Amino acid sequence: VGELRAQGVTPDSLAQQIGNALSRWVKNPRVSVIVKSFAQHQVFILGAVARPGVYPLQAGLTVAEAIALAGGFTPSADRNNLAVLRREGARDVKFSVRFTDNPSREDSAVRFVLQPGDNLIVSEATFTITGAVARPGVYPIGNLRNLEEALATAGGTLTFADPSRAEVQVGEEVQVVDLLDGNVRQRPLQAGMTV
Repeated sequence: VGELRAQGVTPDSLAQQIGNALSRWVKNPRVSVIVKSFAQHQVFILGAVARPGVYPLQAGLTVAEAIALAGGFTPSADRNNLAVLRREGARDVKFSVRFTDNPSREDSAVRFVLQPGDNLIVSEATFTITGAVARPGVYPIGNLRNLEEALATAGGTLTFADPSRAEVQVGEEVQVVDLLDGNVRQRPLQAGMTV
């Protein structure tokens, strides 16, 4: 008979298709199709959540609900950098989703509904330090709280650096700050921040 697609077809319809295919070799074939089990729809929740893994997909499951199923965010999760990877035909599509307090946003985690086979990826929050520091680079925020701890992680400023004219960028906003000021050094780190 060859291969027949059973997905989305009723058992009676599938039995009829098989019967039609067998009629070339068997006169008036009688075919019964019994569904032994249904494929379970799943989503994959990966990254900075308490229990990453494969979870059964319930109808209407949103990104926010999936994160709750996976035990919530870890302390190092970047709540504004969630991604859903979805297979659409022959290509993979990436959707950016935000855990925002504005549920009316289209990209809100409380509105974005997952589909079978989706991969929900929760990135770890990072910051970048460039310029005249001992070890410039991208670092996970982890348990770091402020600019002072971020600078220490990067090995501190080099002798020729001018910490009184450092730039801090969050999103599109760039500020010139004085890192010699203790209050400025206590500024909280934010995901995606560049110093």
